[in-house]
Amino acid sequence: ARVEAEAPEAAKPETAKADASKAADAFSWDFAGFTPDETVTFEEEAKSEDDSGQMFRLSTKDWQEKRVNGLGTMPLAREGTQKAFAMSRDTRAAAWEFNQSGEGGAPNKQMVTVWNSNPKTMNKTFQVDVDEAYGDPSGLLLSPDGRRVLVSTANNGGNEANTIVKVYDADAKRALFKLNAPGFRVGDTTAWSPDGRMLATGAEDGAAFLWDAATGKRLLRLSGHADNILSLEFSPDSRRILTVGTDGFKHLFDVQSGTELCRFIAFPNGDWVVVDPQGRFDTNNLEELRGVHWVAPDDPLKPLPLELFMRDFYEPRLLARLLGGEKLSPVRSFAQLNRLQPRVNIVSVEPQKERPDLVSVKVEVSQSIEASPTAGETAQQQQQGQPLTTQGQPPVAARSSKVFDLRLFRDGQLVAYAPEQDGEVKTDAQTGSSVLTFENIKLPRRADLKEVEFSAYAFNEDRVKSATARKSFQLATATAPDAPVKGRAYLISVGVNAYENPAWDLRFAANDARRLQAVMGERLAGDGAYSEVVRVPLVSDYELKKDGKKVEPRVVTEASATKANFRAVLDVLAGKTVDPQLLKNIPMAERLRAATPEDLVIISFSSHGYADERGIFYLLPYDVGPGSEMRDVLSRSISSDELSAWLRDVDAGEMLMVVDACHSAASVQGPGFKPGPMGSRGLGQLSYDKGMRILTSTQADDVALESNLTQQGLLTYALTRDGIERAQADFKPRDKAITVSEWLAYGVERVPALHAEVERQLAAMRAGRTQATSLDEGTTQAKVVVFSTRGDTSKIDGAKGINVGNAALKAQQPSLFDFARKRRTTILAKTQYGGSPTVWEGVRSVSSKQ
Repeated sequence: ARVEAEAPEAAKPETAKADASKAADAFSWDFAGFTPDETVTFEEEAKSEDDSGQMFRLSTKDWQEKRVNGLGTMPLAREGTQKAFAMSRDTRAAAWEFNQSGEGGAPNKQMVTVWNSNPKTMNKTFQVDVDEAYGDPSGLLLSPDGRRVLVSTANNGGNEANTIVKVYDADAKRALFKLNAPGFRVGDTTAWSPDGRMLATGAEDGAAFLWDAATGKRLLRLSGHADNILSLEFSPDSRRILTVGTDGFKHLFDVQSGTELCRFIAFPNGDWVVVDPQGRFDTNNLEELRGVHWVAPDDPLKPLPLELFMRDFYEPRLLARLLGGEKLSPVRSFAQLNRLQPRVNIVSVEPQKERPDLVSVKVEVSQSIEASPTAGETAQQQQQGQPLTTQGQPPVAARSSKVFDLRLFRDGQLVAYAPEQDGEVKTDAQTGSSVLTFENIKLPRRADLKEVEFSAYAFNEDRVKSATARKSFQLATATAPDAPVKGRAYLISVGVNAYENPAWDLRFAANDARRLQAVMGERLAGDGAYSEVVRVPLVSDYELKKDGKKVEPRVVTEASATKANFRAVLDVLAGKTVDPQLLKNIPMAERLRAATPEDLVIISFSSHGYADERGIFYLLPYDVGPGSEMRDVLSRSISSDELSAWLRDVDAGEMLMVVDACHSAASVQGPGFKPGPMGSRGLGQLSYDKGMRILTSTQADDVALESNLTQQGLLTYALTRDGIERAQADFKPRDKAITVSEWLAYGVERVPALHAEVERQLAAMRAGRTQATSLDEGTTQAKVVVFSTRGDTSKIDGAKGINVGNAALKAQQPSLFDFARKRRTTILAKTQYGGSPTVWEGVRSVSSKQ
């Protein structure tokens, strides 16, 4: 195959003797590969049968060419002579097979040459064993050091008894040993481990064999494929091997024990699924994957959808976790699960008479009842869809399934649920069915939308999911496209500098809220995409002296960042009734409305964060009380479960939340959270159900930093100053528009680099190269407020600030949670390309939120 490449413009020095584009024009490349010294090795096509191709190496540093090993070039284009070719992974060695004519009527000899890129090393050529009745090409495989070669010769038209697989020493020009490889077929079904210690061969019965590369001793037989092995590949660390079969599956094995770790399959449409031997699985298309099913041992002729048992067996990032050696929790036996699915059907979607932008959706749910063997009549009725009764009496049943946690979605976004507090959906005692009507479901009023899809599902008591019911609804002209409506943008920013316990005060959390309000509010208002931008800052702060230090005794200047105020804002957006007296304390409360599918809601929360021993996450508002009793503090804080409940009924088309607090990923990664249709509680499940994107400033076990260098938390600074004002978030693609997806992704990428820049500035300050200006009495160390969960957890040990060296703080790494199945492009800002993101406005100190 021809390979053409051109060096990046910036990489081409004016003095280069030859650039990549000229090399591509000059040669027909039969092989190309990167070598460890950052070069590309390629082969020039031979010009005649008497000529041999030349090996060249092209440096990717200066794009200059260099001829390689002119004393022993590779005759890759000699027609009628070359039969097989192989190259080592680092392209430093190669081997090829050719026929050598016998003299005086003697039979031809099958020869192999081993080449090395070292110009001082001559080629090694030796004869190999071959089936005299066949002259087909052999299979060649080089050892990682290029000094040994495995030769698998043709096997007399498929006669397994004549298969010859030998390993040769190129320097000694002799065979070391023969592999007794049953069922072997010549081809790509061999592999050499990168550490050089093992060989692998594949067989036509679906088995793979591991061999000691030093002695030829058979080590293990790996089984699992239903048909031929097509290829084999060791992992870079030689600890695992991947086998690929004609059955469509790829299997991953541990080479020491021979244990199968998992198998996976990829489909032409890009879908994939990974399954381990215990039945755990992962996939990129949890709700609509086709082509993979469960088969129960006691009912092998009834395939069941993969999503059916996701509560027990779905494990996100399964492959990465297996490769990392993680010990996964045991799963229940398949036989223990109640596999009877409740039945769900969307009966109707009807517009409301005087509000064409609202519809009523009727959903029917039914229990599943498996009749006993003696209840043949009832079983037949059930199969025919008739009521589950016999002469007015419930049937005798071996098993049954009730209905739990009904969910209704509009274009993949949760819009209704039953019952209100989750749990069992009551059904008729006689029929086992019930029809639920969900009123006032909002329709999106966008010009680009012609129809919406409603979907619904429920669960049984073992969390086995029903099939998903679907029903499309054509939008009336009263809602779209003739009457599109501009939505509102709601910007709710919480920043908590001051706490009722002053020992926990932060410096720049209030700045986070103010900067998000100013920067994002201005951009959203200037774009004109929304009819109104409603800015709601909830801030608690204290008075500072001219030198930047806190006034003592402390004077609280703002105190709107309370738990009650935050909940009240979300309740209004959810369409709930809120005490008017409470709304008087909330800025811009009079502009708040119940959210609609055209609206954008951006919520930011900068404060202390805390994850308890159960994995429940808490955000601390201003009003956590003056004491340090842990139970009292957490009872006044905002838990991830409470946050989920408050956001559940907010029906905005686009929702995103930025949490700039320590351990903030724990707000999503609660106990047992799995991103899928689980019917669970918690903020992670809500993020999945509503398609709400959540950006957290840290991993679940890490701290979030705020810095005097930035006057903000690092995440908020990256999003506002670098991302929006400097237009650095316009990067995927760079098209003068910043979308929600780009903005959040930029925060994930930028913060670690920003943290590194802070570290460098602090190092310069410590070395005396830069004058330090600090709010913390000149210290250049990090201040971390520690909430310890070790030992006595009844108190927070006074919540004192503890100075620690910056080396103790690992690089801050945000996490983005985005589980939406359907997503429209939402533009936050139009931009002109900005400049460098490393312009500092002051050099002071670093502290953290915890």
